Amino acid sequence: MYIKTTAGKGLNNKSSCSDLMCYLSKEDETAFKDKNGNVLNELEAINLIDKNTSGLHRNSARFYMITVNPSSDEILHLVNQHRSLNRLQLIDRNTPKGDLSFERLSPKEKEHVIQSIEKKYIPKVMDNYARAFHRNGITDHQQLVYVSKVEINRTYKHNDKTVLDGAKIKGQQKEGFNVHVHVVVSRMDANKKIKLNPNIKNKNDQWRKDGQSMTRGFVLKEFQVNSIADFNNTFNYSAQNKYLKSNHQYLDNRFAKNQIRHATGILKGKFTNTLSQGHFGIEKELIGKTSSALSWTKTAVTLATNPVLGSKEALIKAAKAILDKGMENVKEK
Repeated sequence: MYIKTTAGKGLNNKSSCSDLMCYLSKEDETAFKDKNGNVLNELEAINLIDKNTSGLHRNSARFYMITVNPSSDEILHLVNQHRSLNRLQLIDRNTPKGDLSFERLSPKEKEHVIQSIEKKYIPKVMDNYARAFHRNGITDHQQLVYVSKVEINRTYKHNDKTVLDGAKIKGQQKEGFNVHVHVVVSRMDANKKIKLNPNIKNKNDQWRKDGQSMTRGFVLKEFQVNSIADFNNTFNYSAQNKYLKSNHQYLDNRFAKNQIRHATGILKGKFTNTLSQGHFGIEKELIGKTSSALSWTKTAVTLATNPVLGSKEALIKAAKAILDKGMENVKEK
């Protein structure tokens, strides 16, 4: 699985999305769909995005494109799921790509693959997209305005290595299962109040506007990894390549850091509670013990970049234990 965000095939995303929608209409086997799964024609798809621009400046980006690229093995897994349910012979996962073709699948198999992606997976991808902004009020795909379209084929481009080497010809169809999805998403949320830019370099930065605390930024890695995990969990898929395994490692790191942040919150809460109860006479001692505990937390964050199962919990418990011991001493005095 490979997921990326772009301005849309190099097209100008500061005006109408009509050129992009025209490009995406090149395959007629599938239709444009809105976030609720409704079928749209090309003009309806264009209007849905183009009319959701209130509040944007003339030269501002109006839309972005997300491309969701399942691997041939992931599509094969969906095919075999259908075959297993219907007690049909499974396709060997070691089958050469040259022997795999979406066109050779039965109509039922094609329908199963497309609907699995459209109905079960893309809404989860867009949930992750929304959450990666960490903005109040933007929690899932229902707060977004977007159009998705499944495509079946991929062809070799002029700059592909195999074309440059003369092994393939530009425009020749690629081998294997090449099902992928283009999602054209409006920069404005569904309420036309919040601007969402996945290309911004900030990552979950805090700032204030009109006296209110705001968050800006987009965590691309979080979006990608959560979407990969959702595919694996939704379809019970076991990843087999290095790229996906490295992302599972990222998930482990992220889990560890979230647990550590939670532990840190508990530490700070206990400290604040103690002061509020009037233990000012021993605040110096308590601060020292809290600082010691937080230093353990920082050590845990460092170690979490290369987590070993079990060490995460041990480090967190150690941080809690230090402050708990300090609290016991306070009560004794």
